[in-house]
Amino acid sequence: MKKIVFVCLLFTTALLLFACATPTPETKIVEKEKTVIVEKPVEKVVTVIVQPTKAPEPTKPPVDLKAIEAAYKLSSHSNNYGEGRGPNTYCARCHSPRNWDPKAVPGPAPNCMACKFPFDKEVRKPPPNTNVFIEQKDWKNIGCDVCHQVSANGVVDPKPVVWNQATGKYDSVATTTELCEKCHTDSLGGSKHKIAMGGPAHTGQIGLTAKRPSECTDCHDPHSQKAACTNCHGDVFKTKPNAGHIAVHARIACDACHDASGLMVGPNADKTMWVAFQMTTSPAGGPPTASQVTSHVLQKSVACTRCHYDNNPNKLRSMVTPTATRPPTTPTAPAAGTPAATPTR
Repeated sequence: MKKIVFVCLLFTTALLLFACATPTPETKIVEKEKTVIVEKPVEKVVTVIVQPTKAPEPTKPPVDLKAIEAAYKLSSHSNNYGEGRGPNTYCARCHSPRNWDPKAVPGPAPNCMACKFPFDKEVRKPPPNTNVFIEQKDWKNIGCDVCHQVSANGVVDPKPVVWNQATGKYDSVATTTELCEKCHTDSLGGSKHKIAMGGPAHTGQIGLTAKRPSECTDCHDPHSQKAACTNCHGDVFKTKPNAGHIAVHARIACDACHDASGLMVGPNADKTMWVAFQMTTSPAGGPPTASQVTSHVLQKSVACTRCHYDNNPNKLRSMVTPTATRPPTTPTAPAAGTPAATPTR
């Protein structure tokens, strides 16, 4: 048995030695082709919004202070001195805010109404311990420093404000209209000389269309206070002659005809124009005073009989159909005894 195992081992060893001694054929290594997948970057589409080049702001012309000062000197704000007939520190609240005494009250006559509609030849002396009388040389009017802050070296801030004499400070205002309404508006008493903007021509239309004013300064120059209906309505004597805008009416103020508040019509003090005016009786007594006013309550339609009626005091012809031998009448001077309107401040 041992012999058989020995023979098997010997035979196996011989086979192994033979295998090692026999040269093996050359082996070739074949590499398989590999497919390499390269991921491409994903291209993102980015929308770039290029803002258009903003047009440059229009260059504002430099402020011509000399022209403003010249316009102001011709305005009612630069020369509205109380007529010197009585105490005026109460009226100064609007007429000359820097002269206003916040403690002043109208009190019994003589009061602000007695000053505004004077008829005495001599100055009325105020009762003791009441409103004082301000001489004209000390009257400051409505200066630049009432509606604008003015620095110590005279630089004027164009932003509108309003000087408050009671607090000694400036009050801010949102619009020029709010500034004007500090004096040109009131509820019932009329002590600030109410200006009502409206009537069938304008009521509810302020600022709603391009042709409607939205601020007082849309019609009024802020420094000269001048305003003209023709700024918006053009030369109606050329464009609308058939509407009654004829040569004989050229001497009539627009608001005199188009007033809707019931004012009277008559010639002004120098009889160059026919204007709207009202008769006012002073509470201090005296005869009625005719005061020229500018109506802001306007209507588009006008009745000719407003001026032309039988036996009118201004001798205007009654409404008749003009003929070749009877042309339309031209406004003339008022009849004797008819008061002429005097401008108000």
